[in-house]
Amino acid sequence: MRIGDDRFRRLPRFAARLYDRIVQIRPVQLQFTQVARDLCSRLSEGLLLDVGTGPGRLLREIHRINRDIELFGLDISSSMILIAERNLSGIPVDLRQENISRTSYPSNYFDLVTCTGSLYLWDEPEEGIEEIYRILKPDRAAYLYEPYRDVDAEKFSDAFRANLQQVNLLLRAIGPSLMRRVIKTARRVDEYGELIRRTSFANSHRIDRVVLGNLPMWLRIELRKVSDLSDSPLPRQMGEDALEATRPRSQHYRIYVSVTARAGVRLAPGIWTPLHPVRYRSDRLRRVRRPMNDLMQRSVPLDRYP
Repeated sequence: MRIGDDRFRRLPRFAARLYDRIVQIRPVQLQFTQVARDLCSRLSEGLLLDVGTGPGRLLREIHRINRDIELFGLDISSSMILIAERNLSGIPVDLRQENISRTSYPSNYFDLVTCTGSLYLWDEPEEGIEEIYRILKPDRAAYLYEPYRDVDAEKFSDAFRANLQQVNLLLRAIGPSLMRRVIKTARRVDEYGELIRRTSFANSHRIDRVVLGNLPMWLRIELRKVSDLSDSPLPRQMGEDALEATRPRSQHYRIYVSVTARAGVRLAPGIWTPLHPVRYRSDRLRRVRRPMNDLMQRSVPLDRYP
């Protein structure tokens, strides 16, 4: 069940500001860096559209890496667009409040279209993907980074617990509840495939599992607009491309603090996030080693998963 376009369109300004604060934490910033580097490795110059740009943090990171890319941002929420305008002050960017199902962009306009954690929330995903097909230039591609429901529970839990140690106590308390909501709302891998096969990208797409922000819960969905399917560069076998993660080389100690919390957070009208009891232990000292390349994760062909 999707959350609803109308709810996001009416998102109050305080909820948008809260979201902007949340995405500034270290694991999410790492995610933006990984996605930005992946996109900049595929586009050296041209027009790039970020669908569901939110507070514009990804566009800012892309501009930091490559200033030759012309940036466009689209979001259904006017509150998010206002924050994006502030965060992108001084950066040339075209921001619009529109629904991806029906945009005002010309056909065959963009060299690359992307979105991160947005497709799984759309009320009309097929219409949105068809609109991406319309506005994308021939022989160009869209890259959608989306969470999926059928994660490896053990690997995900270990990675998520490690990420929680990098945030404040409030986010440690509300984080598990928010993440469960994301996983529950997301589609399964096969459901994403079924969705895309109902669109104009049916014969020119591929889906890879990737790790972003240290979390093994993401798919990179490549949608290529090809004029002649016989020339499509996408192999039938899923690829093994890698997303490079950047993490400083360090060895340090972390202390588990004993905290128990039970509360609830009202993010917006109709969006209530209950919190389950969270307990953090201080009964032992754990040494954490993180070499610079310890998060160099490879995507694995889907047919190698059970």
